[in-house]
Amino acid sequence: MLPRYVINPQRLKREAPRHMPHTVPGRLPHGCKIKKSDAEAIAESIESTFSPSANRTYTIARRGNIYEQSSLTDVWDAARKPGATNNLKIDISEGNRSANFTLDESGVRWSATGDGHFPAGLKADVENILGDATEGRNVMLFSRVARISPGVLLVEAVAAIALCFTWPSHRWPVIAIAAFTLAVTAGFRWYSQWQLKSSVTFDPRSWTPWNRSDRINAILLVVTIASLVVSIVALFSDGGSNESGSEGGIPSSSSPAESSSETSSSVKAANNPHISIRGNCTEETMNSPLSVISDGFTPGQSYTVSVFDPNGQAYPLDGTVGTVNANGTVNSKWNCLNSLPNGTYKMKIKDNATGKIASTTFAVDFPSASQGSSGGIPAHVAWTNDGGGGGSTSTLLRSYDGPNAGHRSVGAYNLGDAVTVQCKSARGAVITVGPSYAGPDPHSVTWYRISDGTWVPAVYTKIDKNQVVPVC
Repeated sequence: MLPRYVINPQRLKREAPRHMPHTVPGRLPHGCKIKKSDAEAIAESIESTFSPSANRTYTIARRGNIYEQSSLTDVWDAARKPGATNNLKIDISEGNRSANFTLDESGVRWSATGDGHFPAGLKADVENILGDATEGRNVMLFSRVARISPGVLLVEAVAAIALCFTWPSHRWPVIAIAAFTLAVTAGFRWYSQWQLKSSVTFDPRSWTPWNRSDRINAILLVVTIASLVVSIVALFSDGGSNESGSEGGIPSSSSPAESSSETSSSVKAANNPHISIRGNCTEETMNSPLSVISDGFTPGQSYTVSVFDPNGQAYPLDGTVGTVNANGTVNSKWNCLNSLPNGTYKMKIKDNATGKIASTTFAVDFPSASQGSSGGIPAHVAWTNDGGGGGSTSTLLRSYDGPNAGHRSVGAYNLGDAVTVQCKSARGAVITVGPSYAGPDPHSVTWYRISDGTWVPAVYTKIDKNQVVPVC
């Protein structure tokens, strides 16, 4: 009698996997730079484990097109021999065995499915070939830079905007520093992302193809470098310091102090301060600035500017205080506006650290036609003492060098003064009138250009006769 064998189901369950195909995966997540010889060695290692009749597919994606062939050389030729690619895929299968190798920008992945030594052996071969293809010690650093750089860029941009609003007198140095830091951060971000991209290089002289992230980084870098260049040019053209506010034709309700008795015993200027104005206000320099030449002021200290008209009255200035440059000069100029009365003007600049005052004179000699009110539509100043503009009780109508918000005040007219209107703009800045305003249209954004070339708001100006004002 033949012996009876009892089959143990648990034993079969344990031993069955020995005879079933299993998959061994591999992965290099970032910055895998593969040379042409490495790619060929990987393809040869995979090919050697399959027979010639196995199904083979080599794929390269380039410029939106996908190329598929049965060998690495053929697919490279079909893709028009790119110098480098960041998208290569190898798929080979035969029976219950298969091998897959994929390289894209996120890294390298491969796997082998089969039985016996095949999966583990193929994985070991690929790992051996890729041993020097990635700089592992730098991957973590580049990953951190790529991860935190967007937040750093946002913080730098917000800080730059905030400093420009809180420190407007130094906006160009702030913009220059911000542009420099943004450019450095954007450069590090781009370089880190570039290093983290995986690629196959067929030609050592070729660059890895650009993607959308590269284009964004390039645009950001170009913009920040352009901002840096513009801000440096503006910084040097402005003298690298605050403007004094002594530009001609900028009225203000305050008169600058000119007392020379206030001195500082702790700080003394090395030389007596000196100023001079290059040229005079004539027809050739009309509506152009005259440069103020200066030296001998205390570096880094403040100075005060005052100007007096031909009658000896203090000319109202919009700003009167500035900071002396490191070389002892001040940043000041005078605009030759054709609304200025002719005559001799006197400018004084006081070194606040020593109390010393430097002075000079200049002439305003415009042709009479430029200061008259010939032609145009007669009008006069009305409705200015209504408590508008935050409670102001001034009866002056200020004129500006443009009708839009942000333009500078360049002159002033008293209540009742006659002006000549030339044309109008219906897109000017909004003027806030007071509660006692008696004019016809308190919400008007119309501005008039008058005969001296400046602009006044229509809400305070009344046309003497019923005439149509042309559009400028």
